[in-house]
Amino acid sequence: MVNAKEEKSNRRWFLIFVIFVLIILSFVNYHQRNFEFFAYNLIILSLVLFIYFYYREIKLPNMIILGLLIMILLYFMGSDVHINGQVLWDHKFGILGYDNFVHAFDSFVLVFLSYNLLSSHMHDSIKMKSVNLTVLLILVALGLGSIWENIEFGAVTFIKNTTVGDYVNNALDLLFNLIGATIGAVSLVLYKKKKGEF
Repeated sequence: MVNAKEEKSNRRWFLIFVIFVLIILSFVNYHQRNFEFFAYNLIILSLVLFIYFYYREIKLPNMIILGLLIMILLYFMGSDVHINGQVLWDHKFGILGYDNFVHAFDSFVLVFLSYNLLSSHMHDSIKMKSVNLTVLLILVALGLGSIWENIEFGAVTFIKNTTVGDYVNNALDLLFNLIGATIGAVSLVLYKKKKGEF
């Protein structure tokens, strides 16, 4: 059985591995003059470095860290995995696009991240009422998701030949952010109800 000290050490080495991979990919993107994904990589690298240096203070559970790492993996798969000559970002599985799924999953994870970071600062009128908590978590996740949309807008504005879609694509991103955030918030609230916390 892994003790707490070994668990922290394993987590640290895993994060070091992720940081190393992100640095390598950043160099590859820069060498290929793919400045869009070079910029994205630097942003993601900054977030992973923040988790690495401050995870003791923010006390993220392993499942949330795993969720964040899966988000990063899905992002890289979207640009580097091809199906029938088409990158995953542009691929559809029935009516659901890979991009749609990633946005929904990301928002789902962001709900749990938001609750973990904010719950100790919430007033009981929010934390102990299921409707209030659900609405708050959805809004926070949507706000975090909109930050990435603004980053993509910056890429479109300052970098030539980006892979960012048009207005419809942006609207669909926001729609699936809402779907993922709603599923995440409702799931969290139902879990808390099952534990008798409401």
